[in-house]
Amino acid sequence: MLSIFVDRFYHQLQALNGARISPFSSYGYYAQCKKQLTKEYWLFNRHNGADSANALDFAEVSELLSSELDESILTDAVAFFIDEMGDEQKAEYINALYFSEKLQGLFKGIVDITDSYHLLSDAVSDKELLLSKLMGMTNNEEAIHELYDCFPWLNTSEPLSSDAVLRMFTDLVEEGLLNTKVMSLFLLVLSPGQLNVIGNVASNVLSADEALCLLGRGGMVKHAPLINSVLAHSDASSKLLQALRDLLGSSLDSLVEFDTQLAAWQGEQSAIKRFQQEFALSWPKYEDEFASQRMISGYPLSSAFNEGSRCAVSVSNLLLIDLLTAYQSLQPAEEALGAE
Repeated sequence: MLSIFVDRFYHQLQALNGARISPFSSYGYYAQCKKQLTKEYWLFNRHNGADSANALDFAEVSELLSSELDESILTDAVAFFIDEMGDEQKAEYINALYFSEKLQGLFKGIVDITDSYHLLSDAVSDKELLLSKLMGMTNNEEAIHELYDCFPWLNTSEPLSSDAVLRMFTDLVEEGLLNTKVMSLFLLVLSPGQLNVIGNVASNVLSADEALCLLGRGGMVKHAPLINSVLAHSDASSKLLQALRDLLGSSLDSLVEFDTQLAAWQGEQSAIKRFQQEFALSWPKYEDEFASQRMISGYPLSSAFNEGSRCAVSVSNLLLIDLLTAYQSLQPAEEALGAE
């Protein structure tokens, strides 16, 4: 059934996948793509009398994984089926993926897409997923203690010294968590002074491009011109452009034409040069408004994200915003724990 689904709805899955992974698409657009696919799939089943209850077979998933099908699109297809299940069946499939040596590569993406962190087995040790799981349990005292044991930088009851911040940063890099939501949240919860400490040593630990992306991931808008200045000379221009888009969101449209942004992100060299020029010309007009801010997707870190603003940000940034919002809710829990 999965093979038939992928073949019949390939273009819809391609659109859904693009909306999920592109920093230039919004969660609102992604939700529209998913709603349309759900409607078309329901009509297909109704017309053909198909039963999707037992439609997901891991042998078929393995076969598709070995085919020429893009793995990211396969992830969306499998997640679509799992998301239609009840929690009990969903937990069974999710955790079976984790323990499947051949299919484990699909596991994290599917858990993110289906928001199934709460269904993860205690045997799942992936730190990025564990962070999301525990952040969804902040009304549970035992979970909060486990959260602080695993991620001590979330405990703000005592200020961290510069040495402690550097040690925690180095530990995250050595654990292979550089390009994860764990590192992104770590950077966002640091004070500007602590983030500067990281910035001063990052170039000694990381490549120049990775160090610049790190500054953007910390939400410090004042670093945006620096990131822009190296775009044409970087082998990782798409990553740097994504860092700018993740930082400024649709506010970047005030600085650079959207089509130019998209073409530059896709690697068009002439567009990268136009991007640099437009950004450099426009920045002075907005410097006073932006430069002192810490942002994610163009929203101040202190923002209360309503349904409208959540729909406006990218899917990847929304996952991070959910973690940041959960972190901000920890303060009352910390006070309660301290009062015992």
